[in-house]
Amino acid sequence: MFNRLNNIFSKRMAGFVAIFLILPLILSACLPNSSPMRETAARRLAMPVFMLPRDIKTQDFTLRAFERASNQGSDVTIYIEGEGDDWSAHRTEAQNPTPRDPIALHLAARDQSANVVYLARPCQYITLDAGGSCHTSKYWNEGRYAPEVVASINEAIDNIKSRYSFKDINLVGYEGGGAIAVLVAARRYDVASIRTVATALDHKKRTELYNRIELTDSLNPIDVAQEVARIPQHHFLPKWDRFGTDELYKDFYHASGDSGCLRASVIKDTDVDEGWAKRWPSLLAEPLDCLNL
Repeated sequence: MFNRLNNIFSKRMAGFVAIFLILPLILSACLPNSSPMRETAARRLAMPVFMLPRDIKTQDFTLRAFERASNQGSDVTIYIEGEGDDWSAHRTEAQNPTPRDPIALHLAARDQSANVVYLARPCQYITLDAGGSCHTSKYWNEGRYAPEVVASINEAIDNIKSRYSFKDINLVGYEGGGAIAVLVAARRYDVASIRTVATALDHKKRTELYNRIELTDSLNPIDVAQEVARIPQHHFLPKWDRFGTDELYKDFYHASGDSGCLRASVIKDTDVDEGWAKRWPSLLAEPLDCLNL
């Protein structure tokens, strides 16, 4: 009798946990253009996996982080969010940078490492009319990879590393967060690895080929390809890709000097936005090393 009751209880608890983890996905699909509601969805995704919110003030921005530091003094994996609502158009500016569906946070929530940190991009999860650098849309449109944006993410990583005495940094970036990860890695000496997900590694060529918004005030990842060529990298590309991500990766690879530290994988049943969270635990186990160095 006891075993039967215990089995019933276990099944009900498993169902409750599954619903709790799926709920943010459901909410994100129907959220209005409201940062507070999107923040609530993000917290519901982060809290069950013990990732606690913290705002990190840098010189130019305040960045939202969710952190789990269970083994301080060792390495950490830092996830950098994508473009938010940039999906909305080719040459139409996004109105709210906070993502409806924070894909990078979904990835972080499925990473079972002891030390995992999620970093939102500048102007995400904050009140946009509060003044400061986010009073205009520059930093989530043409200046989304501006030098001050990259510097802010780099400064936040310094803050995280110092606060928890972390050693090496593993960077993961979704979409434009992958571009930021590459640009940040070129400025640091403690990056052990880079993973990008659905990232266009040459935004200038993408603009030329696909009539996207011109990122006139932004740095370009391909310009630092040689500077990060000795860092182990794995670039995950969507199977159903409407913006030539695989072609842009090939250009980035050649710009790196055909480095043996770079790998790329096209992941089936994915596009720029869909399919990544489900596959992320297995993708984390994919090779990440340097073959000829």
